[in-house]
Amino acid sequence: MSFASQFRSCASVSGTLLFFKDIYPGLAFAYYVVFPISFSFLSTVGLESVTVMTDINRYLQFIVKLFFAFGVAFEVPLAIVVLVWSGISTVESLSKKRPNVIAGCLVIVMLLTPADVVS
Repeated sequence: MSFASQFRSCASVSGTLLFFKDIYPGLAFAYYVVFPISFSFLSTVGLESVTVMTDINRYLQFIVKLFFAFGVAFEVPLAIVVLVWSGISTVESLSKKRPNVIAGCLVIVMLLTPADVVS
């Protein structure tokens, strides 16, 4: 069996597992746990004299972003397992790269937040 056929079979099986095993729990966690907490917090922050009127477009954008973020976050562990099982990476190389990956994630999150880069 060639490497291409091994990779193709591994990718098809892992893709199916990734979608059904990790996307739905991530979406459920975002919808049933994170969203009620964040929406109640965001609706209580502000002046008492101001009535909260959510715009449907912004509401749906917020939900989609939340679903996407938690869907991707729940995919990462299984993607790492697939990388190790397929031989693309090893546990030792992943453990050596962990501090750099964490620092890189922090830099990316810092740049994606809406505040300015300096502060």
